[in-house]
Amino acid sequence: MSIQCRHILVGVPIYLMLGWAPLADGQQPAPSSDVPSATAKAAPPVAVSETERKAAILDSDCWRRAMFELNEWFRSQTIFTPEEVAELRSDFADRVAKMTAKELQDVISDMDAKFRILDTPEVQEVRAWFGRYLSLLTDRRREEVLRDIPNFPTMTASQLNQEIMKIQRRRNSRANFNRNRQRQVDSQLQANRAPQSVPQNRTPRRSTYRSPYRPVSRERPFDDVQIGPRRSMNVDPYGRIFMNLSF
Repeated sequence: MSIQCRHILVGVPIYLMLGWAPLADGQQPAPSSDVPSATAKAAPPVAVSETERKAAILDSDCWRRAMFELNEWFRSQTIFTPEEVAELRSDFADRVAKMTAKELQDVISDMDAKFRILDTPEVQEVRAWFGRYLSLLTDRRREEVLRDIPNFPTMTASQLNQEIMKIQRRRNSRANFNRNRQRQVDSQLQANRAPQSVPQNRTPRRSTYRSPYRPVSRERPFDDVQIGPRRSMNVDPYGRIFMNLSF
């Protein structure tokens, strides 16, 4: 985008610039046959009011082109909501109504410079990232971020450059954070996939559970519990065998 307009000429009628005016009936006065002397005084310049200068700028092709580019930016931007865009438009119209002719001329120059900045591929990439970044934020956090950004239609080209650099720093910070987090995740996944090293001539021992409330013992579980009758055998002096059962 480029407005391609640097200066605006206020529409002063040519007959005023030449120092003569038409007669009341619309006829042009006959040129004088007398040659003006070298000492003749030049006609005083015609004063143009501030209102006329502003009207001339607002009616110029340069202003129309600047507003066309601004409307295109409003239409294609991905940062502000439709309600916020309507508020920006209204605020800009109020500011324009209070501007002087000099301030209006500065707006055209700044618009030209800003759209040259926005047309660069690097800035277009940053704008796309910033739009995605804002879409992931909560409404409250998004309002806090946008509150620090100046009004685009009325900010200067220098302010726009500063805001772009802020967004780039934010983007780089987020990228570094994501890279560090991804490295930590990859390292943990790699550690989880690594096989446990076991000696070749040794089978892994099965871990056994031992209650902390039971003393250490070599006996197997329930070795000290009697299940069923207890049997015993005796032989008397005569060689007879007796079996005793005890419960």
